[in-house]
Amino acid sequence: MKNNLKKMIAAVVVASMSLTFVACGSNKTTDSSKKAQTSSSEKKNYSKTLRLSTTANTSNFITLADGQGYFKNDGVPVKFENIESPSEALNAILLNKLDINTIALIPTLNFIAQGTDFTIFGGYRSEGGEIITSKANSSNYKDITSLKGKKIAVIHLDTGDYNLRKLLREKGIDPSKDIKYQEVDSYTSVVEAVKKGTVDYGIAISEIARLAEQQGLSSVQKISDLVPDYVCCRQVALTSSIKENRQEYVDLLKSEIKGYKYMEENQDASAQYLSGITGQPVAFHKQTLYSKTAPLFNPEPSKKQVIDFFNILKEEGVLKTDVDITKHIDTSLFKDAITDLLKESPKDATYKALYKQFQANN
Repeated sequence: MKNNLKKMIAAVVVASMSLTFVACGSNKTTDSSKKAQTSSSEKKNYSKTLRLSTTANTSNFITLADGQGYFKNDGVPVKFENIESPSEALNAILLNKLDINTIALIPTLNFIAQGTDFTIFGGYRSEGGEIITSKANSSNYKDITSLKGKKIAVIHLDTGDYNLRKLLREKGIDPSKDIKYQEVDSYTSVVEAVKKGTVDYGIAISEIARLAEQQGLSSVQKISDLVPDYVCCRQVALTSSIKENRQEYVDLLKSEIKGYKYMEENQDASAQYLSGITGQPVAFHKQTLYSKTAPLFNPEPSKKQVIDFFNILKEEGVLKTDVDITKHIDTSLFKDAITDLLKESPKDATYKALYKQFQANN
C-alpha cells in the first residue's frame, strides 16, 4: 500500500490540495496495510469491508493507523478510495461505491439539509484556516475590521470563510455588501490571486499558508485564534449502513484512535513515516501536525461544534432547512470505541485526555 499511497498523496500535496480538501489523483483502490499479523482466533467475522475516502489530508492519524497495522490487527476490513471532490464522495456513498467520506463539512451538511439520511459519527480535522496577504500589505492588517472594503479570494463553501463571515457581522460589517469576494477553484488559486495582486487577502488552509509564506506572502490571522476548535472535515456514512454494520464502525474508530495515540506520542516517527508516504520533508509534517499553526486532527465527533456551525450556515443563508441536525450526529460509536480502549488500558494518558475532550464537545 505504501508505494500506491505515496503516489496518490504526493500528487495532491504537490498540487497543494486543489479543490475543497481534494482527493488524491489516482483511480486505484488500495487495501489496508498488511504489516500487522493477526491470529485467526482473534479475527472477527465482519459482514462488509468499509470503503473510506482517501485525500491529501490522510497524512495524519488515519494514515498512521494503517501504517502501524491497526486496521489489519483489529480485523477491520478497510479499503481506501480516491475521490475527486466532497460532492463526488457523498454521491459515491449514495451509489454504494463508498461507505465513509472524510472530505470537508459544508457539502455534508448541505446533503443532510436537503433530506439525505447521512450520519456524522467521527471527527477528522478542525481549525486550520488563515488569512494571507502580501508582505507589503501585512502591516495594514490590524484585525478583521481591516477586511472592510477589500477583495478576498476564497474557495467555494470554506469553513474558515463562513466562521469569519459570522465574526464580521458581529463587528457590524456585512460581508455581502462590504467585502468583494473572488471565488476560485482551489487554495493554490487563492495564493496566486494574492501574489498577482488581484485581491487584497485570501483565505487558505494552514498547509497552503505555509507554502504561501515560502513564496513571499504573509499569514496575518489564524481564524482559530478567533474561533477556537471550529470544526471542518467530519466522518460521515449512510445512517442505514451504520445501523446494519455498527460494530465495524466502532472498531474502525478504535483503530483510528490508536492511530491518533501513535501520532500524539511519536512525533518524530510519525513525521518520518508520513514523509516516506508523501515525499514531503520530515520538517513539513512536523510543522503541519505539531506546530502552533497546525490544524487539529482528531477522530472525536465534536457534536456541539457541528451544531453551532450548522446554525451559522442557516444564519448566513447557505442552508435553508428545518432538518434537526442533532438526529444526524451519532456520538455513541466513538463513545463505545474510546470506552473499550480505556477498559483495555485504563491508565493510558492519551486515551483519558481524548475521552475528556469527547465529554466536553459532545
